[in-house]
Amino acid sequence: MGKRWVIPLSLIALLLPLMLSPNLSAALYVHPSDLNVGPYVDKIVYKVIEHPDQRILALQTGEIEMDTSFIHPLYLQTLEEDPDIDIYSALMNGYGQITINCRDYPLNIS
Repeated sequence: MGKRWVIPLSLIALLLPLMLSPNLSAALYVHPSDLNVGPYVDKIVYKVIEHPDQRILALQTGEIEMDTSFIHPLYLQTLEEDPDIDIYSALMNGYGQITINCRDYPLNIS
């Protein structure tokens, strides 16, 4: 193999286990030395749940607070009937973002 394949193969070898592991999660913690002025969040946990059935179940049980991925129409009626779940939909062009509205309590505590 030539030298030009070393970097792409190294990246694949490093990233493949991360992509194949269904139980990935990452947490970001706030350090006391940070500037704690205005609204803040103590911890954010980003979970990777691969299968749609598991994501829907996690939403219903309260294991996760939100899901920004595509929800199959098969599950839509079940989620709409749940009084603890609100569904918001928007047309997207392949990119999205999560925005936290800090106007209302408890996020407006400073």
